[in-house]
Amino acid sequence: MFKTRLASLGMLAVLTACTGGTADQLVEVATSRVPAVVGAANGSGRCPSDTVLLDDADSGSGAGAIPVEFDGRVLLRCEVDYTTTTTRNGVDRFTVRQWQGDLTSELQKALALPDREPRSNGAACGSGRGGTTALYVVNARDQIVRVLPPKDGPCHDIRSDLEALLPDTSTPARQTFPASRKAS
Repeated sequence: MFKTRLASLGMLAVLTACTGGTADQLVEVATSRVPAVVGAANGSGRCPSDTVLLDDADSGSGAGAIPVEFDGRVLLRCEVDYTTTTTRNGVDRFTVRQWQGDLTSELQKALALPDREPRSNGAACGSGRGGTTALYVVNARDQIVRVLPPKDGPCHDIRSDLEALLPDTSTPARQTFPASRKAS
């Protein structure tokens, strides 16, 4: 019984660390984001399949801050579902689900918030996630930028106050499409 309680407390500590625990445990850290690379949207109203599979930190993703002169109108939220991965002929294929919403001034301000990290370095992050999120902003001229969202905690989740403003993934996706890359 004691071992069961101890194991439960250990799991609770890991889960609390990964969800950021309470807000007073996180502190804002200086965050500088270079402006995102401006590209042409593909006209389909969806996240670009050539960068949606890349991690935000990958330089090929073009992710960064919304450039000052970029007049964004629409936010696209794409979720890459790794649990759907299939491999055939050396190519990994994934399902991408997409939601869309207006880029409000409140959402734009939240995208510019700094990252937050735990006060202490003792926090741990559980392994294994079923997918990743990519955020894009589209302007009226059909140009697109990938936005680097502010992060919370050791697991680098999207900051909770930004997450509350993003399109809700519990609703049906506006679009679902395949994306692929060479198998690693």
